[in-house]
Amino acid sequence: MHQSCSTRPTLCCGARGLMQRRAPLAASCKALPLITPDPLPSLPTANQHVLQLSAKPSIAPSAAPLLSLHRPQRQVTFALDSDNTGTIHPVTSSPREEILQLIAEGHTNVNPSPRMTAAVDALIASNTNTQMAADTFRLGQGTWEVFDAPHIRTLSALMFTEFEPIRYVLDGEFMSSNVKYKLPIGGGDGWLSASGSLTALGRDSLTLHFDRFWVDRGSTPLRPIISQRQADKGWDGFITNIGRLTFFDNLATFPVLYVDEELTVFKFPPLNVKIAARRV
Repeated sequence: MHQSCSTRPTLCCGARGLMQRRAPLAASCKALPLITPDPLPSLPTANQHVLQLSAKPSIAPSAAPLLSLHRPQRQVTFALDSDNTGTIHPVTSSPREEILQLIAEGHTNVNPSPRMTAAVDALIASNTNTQMAADTFRLGQGTWEVFDAPHIRTLSALMFTEFEPIRYVLDGEFMSSNVKYKLPIGGGDGWLSASGSLTALGRDSLTLHFDRFWVDRGSTPLRPIISQRQADKGWDGFITNIGRLTFFDNLATFPVLYVDEELTVFKFPPLNVKIAARRV
């Protein structure tokens, strides 16, 4: 763009501040180019996230570096995984939220995380319930799956057999258990099941009595429960008799360490281990 002019503005600074004077130009003034300033950088909108370094180690469970994801009126904090894998995970505000986050990330009994054991221990330490046996029946009706059982992982390694999922179904005082097993290549798979009664023992313990046992092999669909008549004859009767011989009531008392509508942790005294399960 060109401009032809007879006068040009000049600026000078005098006693009265900034003022403008005009000076004559030649009849034909030299063309002046129009200079366009560079555009200012745009600011993030409300829907854009800005990843920044955060210097608030007090909100992290460890001294790992933190990254904060900022958005209007909300901050989500992330930290590097403590197992040194370089995984970034959200820093949660309670052991319960930590456990649910780990489960959402796919950490189950066959895919454990080092953080799970610490979170389960912290969950137990946070418990203030003194009526956990009664609350098991009040809050625990339905289907549950084990997500942390160290002794099962040990057994799986020794037998080269995967046990997943491990399910418990509580219906009133009737309980059934269904465990899917998978043998090494070519060994097949199936379900190991049992059912019986669950009763309260004091304020914080449960007693389990299984009296029916059965196996569904290969492509046979899982039978969640069987009748007493089925348990008394044929193949189911044979498995039930073996199960009754190997089930000891005095080893089937389980102290409840934590229970709510979604999570429960109980102890298996013979091996001094904890078993943690979630509602599904």
